[in-house]
Amino acid sequence: MQTLNELLKNASGVDQDNFERGVKTGNEAESVSIAVNNVWGARMKNGGHCSSYEKIGYHAGSVSFLLGIVSTHCPVHVYRNEYSGYRLLCN
Repeated sequence: MQTLNELLKNASGVDQDNFERGVKTGNEAESVSIAVNNVWGARMKNGGHCSSYEKIGYHAGSVSFLLGIVSTHCPVHVYRNEYSGYRLLCN
């Protein structure tokens, strides 16, 4: 039986370089957030922060990058705009 990492890595259309970059980020991150505008950021285990201008689903390889993060079981927080404020969509 394949692990989640193997299943996602071998999925059709996955960019291997960006997937591996996502795995590295997921292993080093305490949590990852996807903002209302779909850019991502991470709180790192070493106390640092990482942010990006890359929009998940818009920039090339970003979905493969996100799949790499998900395969590490790193918590991913997705925020969406709801009328007058922000709300956490999934955790």
